[in-house]
Amino acid sequence: MITLGKRGGVHARRQALAYLRSQDVVHKLFSDVGPRFADRPGGYSRIIRIGPRLGDAAEMVYLELVDFLPAPPRERPARVEREEEPVEAEAAS
Repeated sequence: MITLGKRGGVHARRQALAYLRSQDVVHKLFSDVGPRFADRPGGYSRIIRIGPRLGDAAEMVYLELVDFLPAPPRERPARVEREEEPVEAEAAS
């Protein structure tokens, strides 16, 4: 699919639409994903094995696209330190 997105022609778009069946996904493939991998000749994905699933021991993997960076973590707003007012010691009479 990424190779079709890199081609960018009408025929490639129709082939992708025939397989994916979602015009929104095809649009994202051709507008975002395809241009991002334009310089890469292949090897778009990385497969990391994470072990068997507990229920039926099926092999589980983590599949990721190599050049896609995860969304940066949201920064928390800086904590505003309250200035403590000095407590005046009351003189005991």
